[in-house]
Amino acid sequence: MTRISTLSQNQFILRNTQLVQERIQGMQNQVATGTKAQSFTDLGSRSLGLTTAFSRMARAEQFLENNIQTKTKLDLREAAVREIAEIAKNLKAEFIQAEGLEDGRQLQVHAQNEIERVVAILNSRDQNGNYLFAGSRTNLVPVTMTAAGAPPPAFTFGFNNDQIIEQARIEESVVIDIGVLAGANATTPASEFQGLIETLNYFAAGRYPPPVAGNPPLPSPGVLPAAGAAPQVIATIDASLAAINQRNADLGIKQKLVEEINVNLQEEIDISKEFIGELNDADLAELLTRISQDEVTLEASYRVTGSLRDLSLVNFL
Repeated sequence: MTRISTLSQNQFILRNTQLVQERIQGMQNQVATGTKAQSFTDLGSRSLGLTTAFSRMARAEQFLENNIQTKTKLDLREAAVREIAEIAKNLKAEFIQAEGLEDGRQLQVHAQNEIERVVAILNSRDQNGNYLFAGSRTNLVPVTMTAAGAPPPAFTFGFNNDQIIEQARIEESVVIDIGVLAGANATTPASEFQGLIETLNYFAAGRYPPPVAGNPPLPSPGVLPAAGAAPQVIATIDASLAAINQRNADLGIKQKLVEEINVNLQEEIDISKEFIGELNDADLAELLTRISQDEVTLEASYRVTGSLRDLSLVNFL
């Protein structure tokens, strides 16, 4: 029974006990969830800063996720174009050797193999199964090749890509072209590949390619190299290689740009996480210490309440 003489003390202790219990409950919730607040309302004035930080982090994470896909596409296209450049470089060496030996038969076989390799590269796919050099088309291979009815050249080509260059937004205000097309139109390779494909196509038929007048046969036993043809062919291959290397360099610049922006995005994500942590992450060590201290206080309150309840003049008689 609470006595009149101890009523005020009892009420004061009970209020304090209730506050301590609520405080312990709140801290136990923080320990369980790892956060200071269970809702934005609990954060009060800090909620605006937290929602802004979450928004910035989500935006950066989305750009980073998209850019990883973009970087992979650029990597695949750059590797493909670099392989085609290697084909052009090797073709020059094969041609010089054929001219020196005055026998182009091996060059013809080499060209037949390499032109098929170029077509295979231009028909390759990205990580999502889409053609790398088809523009926006997904239902047709970019390049078809059939034997020519009346060579030279050795093959007839069809280019099925459209003219839509794939783009990617890699940052809020930065959009770049990442697509490369196989063909300029239905019958003509894209400018950077045209010289190489045409040269290979004539070599595959055993003929000198344009701009050599009349496209005479390559040298073979009994057939001498065409007079004045070698410098023209070498110049054509060099121009083709330069155009392919320029495309490759352009892709490399864009790869580097995406890498740099991805670094910035990751830094923004890390900063946002740190800011969010400072606002809302619970300090578990501190909480456990405070819970322990409040539990001691609560136990003392229970003991005092019990003492006041049992207090009587009889104890002093």
